[in-house]
Amino acid sequence: MVDYLRDYRILFVIDDSASMFGDLWREARDALSEIAEHALRYHSDAIDIQFFNNQYMHNHVKGTHEVMQIFDYVSPNGETPTGHVLEEVLNEQIDRLDIVQRTGGYASEPPLDIIVLTDGVPNHNSPPAPVIEVAAKRLKDNKHHPNVIGIQFVQIGNDPAAEPTLLSLIHGPNNDMVDTVSYRLYAGQTPDGKLTSDVLERIILGGLHPNLRAYWNQHQQRF
Repeated sequence: MVDYLRDYRILFVIDDSASMFGDLWREARDALSEIAEHALRYHSDAIDIQFFNNQYMHNHVKGTHEVMQIFDYVSPNGETPTGHVLEEVLNEQIDRLDIVQRTGGYASEPPLDIIVLTDGVPNHNSPPAPVIEVAAKRLKDNKHHPNVIGIQFVQIGNDPAAEPTLLSLIHGPNNDMVDTVSYRLYAGQTPDGKLTSDVLERIILGGLHPNLRAYWNQHQQRF
């Protein structure tokens, strides 16, 4: 599986809302550092990074030092518009797929692996579930390959309200593109507090590959 994502675009979407301030922001930094380093070492030459509230989009980031510089430039502030942010990302990608489908460049368009780092509870007026459902239906209706987009939610912290929110996303109708894991749970299972390579693979591949996701969900604890 080491070369599975060599031709994929990996996008980190980071929750920089006010609720992430303090210990959660430091935990998000640790999670991003570990996952991005693994992705850049084994799966992709570059990654993209954006935040919920900070308006800058960082494309083609090639090293973990640059990843950490980008993260440290941002301070948590604002709300948690999870659904709105995902809607923009998903619509942009599906629009692009629709275009290359018509113009003959479909085979060269890289699938998108979206990795969302969040404490898990969105604004009441910006839920991600209906956005994902609409995107999944649009992909199906437009006859796109089922693995062209994957979404992995990585829970930061242990807010009890986050677990049902995130777990509900993998059971939505017309949806086979979502996985979710708890960073704190898996990091807490190792002596050094770091994610194992197996968990890092699960985070990176889980949103994209339904068969792998089904295996992990059957054999490993999610939360």
